[in-house]
Amino acid sequence: MKLPMRFFALLLVLVLALSACTIQQPEVVVAPETLNGTPAAQTAAPASVAGVGNATDVLVTASSLTDLNFENIGGQVSGSIQDLILDLSTGNVLYATVEYGGFLDIGDTELPIPLSAFIWGPNGQLVLNIDETALNNFPDLGNNWPDLSTPNWDTDVVNFWRGVGIDPGVDFTQATNNVVRVSNVIGYGISDVGLGTGDVNDMLVDLGQSQVEYVLVGGYDPGIYGNDLIAVPFNAFDTTAPGDQLVFAQGVDASVLENAPRFTRDEFLAGNTTVYNDLNSYWSGLGYGPGAADIPIVQPGTNQGVGTSTGVVGVSGAEGNLVRASTLLNYSVSNLSGDNIGSVQDMLFDVETGHILFATLEYGGFLDIGDRVVPVPLSAFNWNGQNDLVLNVAEDRLQALPDLGNSWPNVADPNWNNDIVNFWTNEGVDPGFAATNTQTVMYASNLIGYSLSDVGFGAQGSVYDLLVNPAQSDATYAIVDYGGLFDNNLVAIPFSAVDVSVVNNGFSFTPNVDLNTLQTAPRIDRASFDQTGLFNSSFDDEINTYWEDAGYNVGVGAPATQ
Repeated sequence: MKLPMRFFALLLVLVLALSACTIQQPEVVVAPETLNGTPAAQTAAPASVAGVGNATDVLVTASSLTDLNFENIGGQVSGSIQDLILDLSTGNVLYATVEYGGFLDIGDTELPIPLSAFIWGPNGQLVLNIDETALNNFPDLGNNWPDLSTPNWDTDVVNFWRGVGIDPGVDFTQATNNVVRVSNVIGYGISDVGLGTGDVNDMLVDLGQSQVEYVLVGGYDPGIYGNDLIAVPFNAFDTTAPGDQLVFAQGVDASVLENAPRFTRDEFLAGNTTVYNDLNSYWSGLGYGPGAADIPIVQPGTNQGVGTSTGVVGVSGAEGNLVRASTLLNYSVSNLSGDNIGSVQDMLFDVETGHILFATLEYGGFLDIGDRVVPVPLSAFNWNGQNDLVLNVAEDRLQALPDLGNSWPNVADPNWNNDIVNFWTNEGVDPGFAATNTQTVMYASNLIGYSLSDVGFGAQGSVYDLLVNPAQSDATYAIVDYGGLFDNNLVAIPFSAVDVSVVNNGFSFTPNVDLNTLQTAPRIDRASFDQTGLFNSSFDDEINTYWEDAGYNVGVGAPATQ
């Protein structure tokens, strides 16, 4: 049966009308004049994490990781850690060697995976943070890897991981005899300093930094120590000394070991931060140890002792990039199989600090019909290059998030983001800056174009755009436009120099930004800026130097090569 053309015309009109109904975000969620009037402060961005994501201050024994099963982000148990590969000269954990089987049919193949390819789940589990099918392209290492007599012995492995967006953090360019398996180090002899020889009972690993912090020493005369262990900082050993034993550094003698805190293995694994604090206090007084405190030792497979991560994780692999907010809002989002599933619709900022709380992801549907909009912390994305992010959580998991529509967030409710924070935490994703009760939030689409008060020009300006650091979930610069007053050019101002506490006539600036400061600030060519969406982290040294001299720590600094 043929349908009349009028029917198709009516259907087309309906589709176009619905697709035009884009979701409108609230202009200002809470008027920033509700703040206390103090200048906005820029929180220093945390250092990037070299090891397991979301594992800041998670300490585990090396032996507890061997034979530990792990999951991929889809939830399938897909393998187990067999061993750790350690650089004995530095204490760095270079790789976990894992054994794969099951649905990938890789059988007993052993693969080296950097700890930075994992995230730490809320219940003490390791989660492989990549699409497992990528491992099908892993280089054939044969049965004799690592062959440490061969220069560039790990080149193929390093290139593979960097090719899938994960930096293993190691790149040996010559043969080395410092690389060992942890299983071979446990039981290794320790030189005699007057108490007889000891041995390595175990090692304490900082997962977030892929670093051995302490060596658990045992094996001394039971008449002296009973069954007690001594934890000796890794940097209290002389790893350059020749021989087939670990050798203590000069100055670590019998009296140092006799006075060191002792404990049984059970006491050490009980998650009591006192043990770790006592160790750090003793050894730091002698110039050794990590010098941190209040960190419990965790047993994998439990949430016992796990503290709250203090590091904020942004887009993994985005380090060194600054992106215009207006272009980031158009970035497409792919799943781990490489299929496009949606796009970044907007970003929710805490305007008091410049922190990015959430991106809003629009996904699903067809011709904008049936699309859902959900809040996603930047830490749930991997960098896949300009204009493309990868969501490292299975798409079907997003169904548990609320469809935001045009009524979120309701910051009048002090618990406005609790359920969303809990969702991402349970998915093993650090919600980062989102874990806050702030009421000073605006969408990026509304920040762009927002008024700036007159500082003596006789005219208002506006926020032309924002430069954001996706790896650290922060706005670094507000790009300011005062029309023809800068010869039609733009000025980059640290976001921390924007005072959002008064908005009667638009945002103002902090006290040490006045007419002279803006007039003498370096200019940005508008046409060049409009053509560039991605910048490198050096941005412009002249701009950095200018604002640092004005008292702002911007920490960034020419457009990236396009």
